[in-house]
Amino acid sequence: MKKYLGYLPSVACVMYYVLVCLMTARLGGVQLIWLAAAVFFAGYGWLWNQAREQRTPVANRRFGGADRHKKLALRVCTVLLIVGLAIGGVIEGVILSAVVKEPVENADYVIVLGAKVNGTTPSWSLRKRIDSAAEYLLENPETVAVASGGQGADEGIAEGTAIAMALEAKGIEPDRILVEDLSTSTEENLIFSKALIESHGGSKKSETVIVTSDFHMFRSLRLAERLGYENVSGKPAGTLWILVPQNHVREILAIGYYFLNGTL
Repeated sequence: MKKYLGYLPSVACVMYYVLVCLMTARLGGVQLIWLAAAVFFAGYGWLWNQAREQRTPVANRRFGGADRHKKLALRVCTVLLIVGLAIGGVIEGVILSAVVKEPVENADYVIVLGAKVNGTTPSWSLRKRIDSAAEYLLENPETVAVASGGQGADEGIAEGTAIAMALEAKGIEPDRILVEDLSTSTEENLIFSKALIESHGGSKKSETVIVTSDFHMFRSLRLAERLGYENVSGKPAGTLWILVPQNHVREILAIGYYFLNGTL
């Protein structure tokens, strides 16, 4: 029984992959990282079991001592695991640091970053962003909203349009909502929203609050600063608890990628 315990992390990764696929109705995409993790942990569990068996007298006689190649592979995998967890832990700390900061009050603009729209209905993630933005806009009646997000191939309407419609339904006046419906990425969200703000009479110095999911806040703020926003803060929206591992692992990988290529 003990030899199977080493495979539990691999089984857990496969089960979580299936759960994420059911929750998101997608088989591919970033969640494939969980299958990659399952393969890694399966190999690690096998190497661990091999090392345990080789410590017994019977194994020593059978194999003529420790198998150096397997021992080396186990050590390399252990180092990779420790380094990966350490780097991930540091990045996670940076992600969380952006979540606890309070947004400035009475901002000139609040940019609501888009997320998936199912047909014409905002996804759970987008609804939480809309709720967070509406809360801020109702508390700060002079703030103008920028509903930002283009239309994906599998979306019935642009994300910006869906955000604007939902904000109006929550009591936000239409003349307080600017719609940006061309962007296809976070960077484009911020570039196009900045242009829209400037055409509305604002500038890079305007007090701006970004509303996005909590795990996405750090990267959004860093990108905004790099793109020329001089007075920017964030108001995070919640995340569905079952998708917290998925979203945070994805964001850790994204931050690492952008950091390495110098765009963050």
